[in-house]
This record gives sequence, C-alpha cells and structure tokens, in this order.
Amino acid sequence: MVRLGVIVALFALLGLAPTAKAQAPAQTPDQYQISILPGSVSQAFILVRMNITSGAAAVSVASQPFITITDATPMNSSVYRVYGSGHYDSGATTREWDVFRFDTQSGQVWMFVCCTGTPSWSEIVAGK
Repeated sequence: MVRLGVIVALFALLGLAPTAKAQAPAQTPDQYQISILPGSVSQAFILVRMNITSGAAAVSVASQPFITITDATPMNSSVYRVYGSGHYDSGATTREWDVFRFDTQSGQVWMFVCCTGTPSWSEIVAGK
C-alpha cells in the first residue's frame, strides 16, 4: 500500500501539487484633490476636482453639478496634481483665474480651458 505522504511528495516533485488560490490585489479607493478658486462680488467661486491617479477632472461653478473636463487623448495612470490661482487683471477690476494639471512623473502640464465651449485641458508643450 502506497502512503499518502509519498503521493503528495511525488505530486510536489512533478509540480502538480495543489497550490493556494492566488488572491487578487486589493483595490485602492480613488483619491481626489480639489482646487478652490475664490469668487468676487460679481463672480462665483469655482471648484476643480481631480482624480490624482487617472487625471480625470471636473469643474463646478457656484455649487452647480460638476461637469467633466475633457481630454484630447486618454490619460496614463500616473500621479497628478491640480493647482489654481485667482487674481485681478492689471486694472484691478476683473477677477481672473488659472487652473493647471501637473503630471508629477512625466512633467507634463495642462492648462484648463473653458468659457468658449466644452471645458477641456490644453497641454503646454515644452519649448525647444
């Protein structure tokens, strides 16, 4: 009579031994960053919310529902940051603001474009 231990050892030697089922890696929850651009007496505040892994972003003006900011090409998975600044024009009469998305791994930078159609990102290409 063949012992069970010998059979298990033989299977292990041939690479046929049962193995523990591989577990799928744990999904990490999405993480976001937000940029808040203050309003003025005549203009509402603006929020830009961005997924820091996918670079996907959306904008909200005066607490209205978020609108997706489109990308000309699909974004790579990376580590993105969003930066915004608000300031007055040179005559100190009109509130202006800028929003930038920065890829911390590739160094790419995009400027938020709006008010002339669909909100989108426009890449700022490095000079030669």
